[in-house]
Amino acid sequence: MRKFLAIAIAGLVGACADTRAPDQLVRVITEPAGASCTLDRAGQQIGTITATPAFVRVPRGLTPIIVACSALGYQTTSASAVPGFAGSGWTNEFGRAASPADRTVDARSYVYPQEIGISLAPGN
Repeated sequence: MRKFLAIAIAGLVGACADTRAPDQLVRVITEPAGASCTLDRAGQQIGTITATPAFVRVPRGLTPIIVACSALGYQTTSASAVPGFAGSGWTNEFGRAASPADRTVDARSYVYPQEIGISLAPGN
């Protein structure tokens, strides 16, 4: 019984931990599959994919990610992934639930869509 209780408590503590990691996984899918893609944010490349569908780990941020994909016989196509506020679930310094006024602008509080889909148009 004690062993079960210890495992249950450990699970609860893990569930309450700050899961706002500095990065996240994003799945990129294309039609047709097999496209190569680059992910850029604010003019800097932050990820590459050699063949879709694939997951890529990207650092969280406050600005959109531009995903550009290309495949032989298709036009290069881009899509924008805009981060959304995910909330922290944390309390402020007084132990109360953090109100919007208490929130600090922290990239870890924002998440990109978990999946980005892009349809490539046939090339000329």
